[in-house]
Amino acid sequence: MQPRPRHPGFALPTFIQSYFFKPSIYLHQSCLGDTAYHFSINNSGPLDSLRWDFGDPASGKHNTSSQFSPWHSYATGGTYNVQVIAYFQFGSDTLQQSITIPGPPLRNVLGKDTTLCAGSVYTLSPNVPQALSYKWPDNSTDSVFQVRQPGTYWVEIVTECGPYRDSVQVDFLNPPSFSLGSDLTLCAGESITLKPQIKDAAYLWQDGSTKDKLVVDMPGTYWLQASNRCSSTRDSLVVTFREPLPANLLGPDTILCEGVSYTISASGNYTLQWQDGSTSQSFTATQAGTYFADLTNPENCTVRDSITVSYRNCFGKEYLIPNIITPNSDGRNDSFVIWGAKPGTLELSIYNRWGILVYQSDDYRNNWQAENASAGIYYYLLQNKQTRKTYKGWLEVVR
Repeated sequence: MQPRPRHPGFALPTFIQSYFFKPSIYLHQSCLGDTAYHFSINNSGPLDSLRWDFGDPASGKHNTSSQFSPWHSYATGGTYNVQVIAYFQFGSDTLQQSITIPGPPLRNVLGKDTTLCAGSVYTLSPNVPQALSYKWPDNSTDSVFQVRQPGTYWVEIVTECGPYRDSVQVDFLNPPSFSLGSDLTLCAGESITLKPQIKDAAYLWQDGSTKDKLVVDMPGTYWLQASNRCSSTRDSLVVTFREPLPANLLGPDTILCEGVSYTISASGNYTLQWQDGSTSQSFTATQAGTYFADLTNPENCTVRDSITVSYRNCFGKEYLIPNIITPNSDGRNDSFVIWGAKPGTLELSIYNRWGILVYQSDDYRNNWQAENASAGIYYYLLQNKQTRKTYKGWLEVVR
């Protein structure tokens, strides 16, 4: 189907004229976006036939026509020499005319949306040769426009065929912005995950890793370099760790005589939360079992400690004192354990058979395992610090 002309054409003067009449080439279309052009001859009444040459040899057989009002499509814009031989009763006439075919229709004259580095200047240059005027967002009319701020920019271009508008989005990429935070002091055993969440950036940590987060569980200086295609930013922090809290804050495991209660407490400045959720500074055990508490110091570091309380039949005695131990690290009878003794209530002195003191404790905790003592017979002196009552006897160490 041949497209219809969009508006009246315009006459182009002829260069070679007949002596009997004055025909001329008439071009019906010449606006941007047209692909086919309609030609005719005005004053064609006395003509017998026509032979057209559209000056477009690249179109092959379509470069010629014998129609009175032919159509021809030009693949590219440019200047073409059109020739037509007009045949009539008395002979022929050759008409020639140079015509300018516009290029392809205006599309995306401002280019694609773009992102530039912050501080750059972006020049919009449509470069439309057939433009009659330009108009930019600030009402300026230059053929170029300089962009320094992010936003959507448009241009309105007027040609002989009417106005055309195009727009483009221009963004600017700033250096990566982030902070790892202030230097940190953590409790022993704690860890922290550094994850600054930086948009559109590549990560490089001090250990060479490139993930978006880093787990910190050791003291040291940690840094991150974040990079985008424009620039890099680096930040660092120092992480230190407090000393571990002491062990056995609730004291050693205890063996008591049946019917005796035991008050468990911790020495030092701690807040406690016991296994039953209570928060008093002590807990009274009245039956066998393992009791635990979470202990928090003033620096908000917390450790969990536990103690096992066992009961034995002491046969009516205050204490049951063994007379043999086997410190061979098999977990059975390795220590000199005074059944019924509450931690912190006894003083203990142990002598060899020559009367030489080999061990002494003002706060005996059932923990002597005959370190640096050979097998043999030893003698003990045990005293209750509260009642000052003393107990004497012998003890055999078997290895």
